[in-house]
Amino acid sequence: MRSVPWIVRNSCWSTGSSKGIGEAIARKLALEKELLIVHGRDKAQAEKVANDITAQGGHAYVVVGDLTHDDDAQRLVEDAVSLAGPVDILINNAGGSGGSKESWANTQPASWASAYDCSVLATLLVTKRLLPGMQQARWGRVINISSLAATMPPPTAPDYSACKAAINAMTASLRMPSPSSPVRLPDTLPA
Repeated sequence: MRSVPWIVRNSCWSTGSSKGIGEAIARKLALEKELLIVHGRDKAQAEKVANDITAQGGHAYVVVGDLTHDDDAQRLVEDAVSLAGPVDILINNAGGSGGSKESWANTQPASWASAYDCSVLATLLVTKRLLPGMQQARWGRVINISSLAATMPPPTAPDYSACKAAINAMTASLRMPSPSSPVRLPDTLPA
């Protein structure tokens, strides 16, 4: 369980935060005195980000693993909660950037399946496990990182655009069952 100063406001998990946009999000949240859970598949890189955050006066823990498998996602959620307490803010960022870069003429079903698993399935597996705790606590935020490619797809990387469109639809659907829910789902952020 967390043992950090009282000034820490929320426990935040940004999936895919060992590099890229996720890392930038984690570093910004650390400046806001949030308790970070840094996640990635590369342990050394995730630890580097967490150590940098800690060296700059922030508070960060590391969870390492692949979110595309149900058992691994369950373990990662349990690890995150064990280290940092209940997750108040979930930022679903895992999934890579840009997709396969293949044109429609060269696109392969395997690249679509991989992109879907890394982006959409990972978002589902983490959100479905953390959302009930947020609802019970009567507070929480789920932020699903998307892209302009969802609404303005380029001629290449159709798998990436389709996955980001699915993330947008997921976010809209999550809002619908209970508009009065204490858990907020801000619009997805173009990445």
